Amino acid sequence: MTRRGCALCRQLVRLKVRLAGVERPDGLLVERLLDGGLGVLALHPDQVGAARDRFRVSGGKSDGFDAFVLCELARTDHHRFRVLEPDCDATKARRALTRGREDWVGARTALVNQRRAELQRFWPGPLHLFSDLHSRISLAFLERYPSPIDARGLGQTRLQAFLSRERYSGRPKPAQLLAKLRAAPAGRTGELELATRRQLGRSLIAMIKMLHEQLTYKERDQRTKRRLGRQRGAKVAPDRARSQAQ
Repeated sequence: MTRRGCALCRQLVRLKVRLAGVERPDGLLVERLLDGGLGVLALHPDQVGAARDRFRVSGGKSDGFDAFVLCELARTDHHRFRVLEPDCDATKARRALTRGREDWVGARTALVNQRRAELQRFWPGPLHLFSDLHSRISLAFLERYPSPIDARGLGQTRLQAFLSRERYSGRPKPAQLLAKLRAAPAGRTGELELATRRQLGRSLIAMIKMLHEQLTYKERDQRTKRRLGRQRGAKVAPDRARSQAQ
């Protein structure tokens, strides 16, 4: 939250404001207002727009006047709207996990797009070699063969050994993959540029793999927690039925 937002929350608490109207039900400002003990009314922008005519004759809109409408609705019509309640600790934890995962997915997507752009500049061959550029087999290939120099001596036997080592189960055979790799346009780069792009590509792959592993771990952990929660719920139900029967 910005300094102005923090100052606003402190000012409202200092003035002993009991109720605040906002146009969205979530966000850091809402959380800080709830933590400060204020009641928060989340009013949809359409509700605010429908109420403008109650407070003025002319049309049009402005942020200042919308703020006035929010305040008046909170003052006179608060009984018509639901007051938000602070989330429990478990809900905040789930929200933090969800937002963190979304940020990680966004970061991975940005890195994959950067890696794709780099390959387009100097070695487009691996771009369509496998299904996705961020798939495990594609990352392993680019880690082992980060530039056309590294793949210069790659043949069917070596590629087959690599695929077996990575437990690749895709349909294309090594001969087909090699044909794709060799049919792609060849980039024209000097020795120094190639070495620089090679090192940059390896760094990008390392960061993508780290994010990919963290996302896989978090998703596995969430599935385990959901399964344990269902098991606990299934166990509690019969115990509750027996206690009620007794």
